Amino acid sequence: NFYLEQITSCSNEKLPTYIFLSGRDCIINADLVRDYLINNHIDYYWAPNLSHGSFIHDNNSWKKICEWIS
Repeated sequence: NFYLEQITSCSNEKLPTYIFLSGRDCIINADLVRDYLINNHIDYYWAPNLSHGSFIHDNNSWKKICEWIS
């Protein structure tokens, strides 16, 4: 289950939470999660051609992660 209240940044602005979705994720239904995020006006990063965990080997994904943590 995934609920708005579980996203830390929605309740605590001092601790930002970033959401990275892989469009070809084999564990979750990424399209369903993306729709939920859109409907609740929550920002996320969408990697449509990546599978679960494949951001590790993707330069664009690493650039986004570095933006988040810097």
